Amino acid sequence: MQLKHALVAIALVGSTLIAALAPSLALAQNTGTFTLVNDARGYTITNLYVSPATSKDWGPDILKTSAPYGASITVTITNPTTCVWDISATDQDGDSWDLFDQDLCRNSTIHFNSDDWELE
Repeated sequence: MQLKHALVAIALVGSTLIAALAPSLALAQNTGTFTLVNDARGYTITNLYVSPATSKDWGPDILKTSAPYGASITVTITNPTTCVWDISATDQDGDSWDLFDQDLCRNSTIHFNSDDWELE
């Protein structure tokens, strides 16, 4: 009978540890790297800003090179702290596209097209 109680206690401790570690394990899958695809015909993306979805401010421009229409570029977020990001792209005329609540742990490819257009 004591063995049964010990096994139940071990199982409870193990499941508690798994539940406690699960959020950090999911976050560990966020490499901070995603593919930016410019599907906006006639537009070149010249700047890219990201911020955690909970932030009020955009981070610095993280685009290393411009992305003309049809380009796919690998982008890396330094020290990712979350899975869910807001992403803003600026074109050659200074107009921007904003995509909110992008889960980069589940979706590693972000497409910008003219449907995402917001004139500012």
